Amino acid sequence: MSPIPQRCKTPSGAAYAVAGAGDPLVLIHGVGMRLEAWTPQIEALSKRFEVIAVDLPGHGESRPFPSARRSRIS
Repeated sequence: MSPIPQRCKTPSGAAYAVAGAGDPLVLIHGVGMRLEAWTPQIEALSKRFEVIAVDLPGHGESRPFPSARRSRIS
């Protein structure tokens, strides 16, 4: 299995990885996950598509939204 391509970051702090060439295909992970969840699919799909996998805000290496607050459980 190939490693995830190196992440890039937007000026606002959103992290993403790009692999392959062709029509773009965006992969969005589930809550509490990160783009590594797509590792097997990125390897397979990047043979035919430009695969863009993102870390959603506050997940993986993406910064959270500025107004996001973490709740505390007491």
